[in-house]
Amino acid sequence: MIFTRKKAPAKPPAAKPKPRPEPTQEELLAEALRPGRQVCLAVAADLVSDRIDVRPSMVHDIVKGGLLILAQTNPPLAKRAEGQTVEITFLIPHPDRGAEYLRLGYKTKILRVIDGWKVDERLTDNIIVAPKPHRLERTTLRLHYRVEPTSEAPLRLLLAPDGPELVLLDISVGGARFNHHRNLALEHDQVIELLMEAENLSLGLRARVVRTSRDGATSPRAPTTTAVQFVETTPEAKTCLGRLVNEIARRQRARDAGLLDE
Repeated sequence: MIFTRKKAPAKPPAAKPKPRPEPTQEELLAEALRPGRQVCLAVAADLVSDRIDVRPSMVHDIVKGGLLILAQTNPPLAKRAEGQTVEITFLIPHPDRGAEYLRLGYKTKILRVIDGWKVDERLTDNIIVAPKPHRLERTTLRLHYRVEPTSEAPLRLLLAPDGPELVLLDISVGGARFNHHRNLALEHDQVIELLMEAENLSLGLRARVVRTSRDGATSPRAPTTTAVQFVETTPEAKTCLGRLVNEIARRQRARDAGLLDE
């Protein structure tokens, strides 16, 4: 007689714990806006030499009226920085994964630069005043300052040599982002030739595709958004791009200040 051992019934796989949802804005803001939290202010970029001006600071307090009080940066911001748009970023520990840090930030305008602000009864400090954030976004302290073409500074971007015109979304010295018809197939890492046209300027550029994605894939007519990085850019072309981006930024600031007609 042959005896066989019955196989034990297979145990159902252990249920995996459900991943916790991403931290809420309330959690992120509470962590970021603590007095003593180290912050960085991305003040400006040197568009031609590929340098970004990032200055360290610290959260002093949140005061009445929703104002964020920061310590003066190093090197310090001058009084003329009032009204200037900056990106304020916070490096905070992930609420659930303490070993992981998040770089979060927001863009805002400097309201005041004040010397001799009374921190407490015994301490005064030079400070920067800005509106407190209501929402924080992930950021990487982008090296290149991006601008969007406007009616005051129109730009045309075409696929060279005889390709279609692309819908330019934004541009920097380092790259551009544009929409195009889905039938134009651009692949990741593909190198393409572009032609940039502006007032009194026609500039040939070589670019590498770094990201391409459908925006609104449920619609067959939805465009594809593609981001490219300029490659093999000559010093002369970088200078032209830097001047172009600076001019667009200058006109945008003038428009925001009401110095240009809508």
